[in-house]
Parts: sequence; C-alpha cells; structure tokens
Amino acid sequence: MARNTTKLQYEQKMGNLLSKYWGASQKPDYEGRKVDVLVRSIKNYVLNDPIRTIYMYLQHENTTSSKELAKKAVVLLYPESLLGKIVWYKQKK
Repeated sequence: MARNTTKLQYEQKMGNLLSKYWGASQKPDYEGRKVDVLVRSIKNYVLNDPIRTIYMYLQHENTTSSKELAKKAVVLLYPESLLGKIVWYKQKK
C-alpha cells in the first residue's frame, strides 16, 4: 500500500511540474508554457550521482546528441528527490 501511495504522490508531483510548463492547447488539464521534452539514455559515469553523470555526458561525450543537448536546460524527472531540479543550464554566448 505504501508503495502505491508513493507512486501516486510522485505522479502528482510530476503532473504539477508538467502543468507549470505545458501549453494549455496541448493538454486541457494543464496550464503554462510549452516545452520540448528530449530523452536520451546515457552511460552511468558516476554511480548514484545523476547530476555528475549528466555533467560528464554533456561536457565529455563527442556525439551530436551530447553537443545539441548541452545547448539546452536539463531538468531532472527522476529520482523523485530531484524532481524538477534544474541541473544544467547553458547560457547563450
């Protein structure tokens, strides 16, 4: 039972985060601005440290994906303790 409650609470937090950014025209239940959601599976550089892993990927991988993603902001959706945390924000030069 506790596990289902935790999952429900996580889904509610996720919904709240998405509603902050999602355009109302896309989802009638959500308000806010539209965002692009980009997903990429990456190598785990630093065990149990997703933020450091993202930094390593964006700074050291020499792929088209890593170069393009490094130009964008990165907001974590998982683990739950980091939900909504902006962990990478590359300012335009």
